[in-house]
Amino acid sequence: MLTNSRAYSSFARHDYYQRILCNMVGEWVERGKCVNDDAILKRLIEGICFNNAKEYFGY
Repeated sequence: MLTNSRAYSSFARHDYYQRILCNMVGEWVERGKCVNDDAILKRLIEGICFNNAKEYFGY
């Protein structure tokens, strides 16, 4: 095999993680444990799902 077969399956795991995270944050908002502001929530989710890895790997 010329490609890393694990790389393709990691996309599904990352997507699954994002869905679980967004569902959890959505529940926090519904319960009043987190602010209901789209801009803040967008920064929170992007920070966890994208910016942390970007900073860690130095891209």
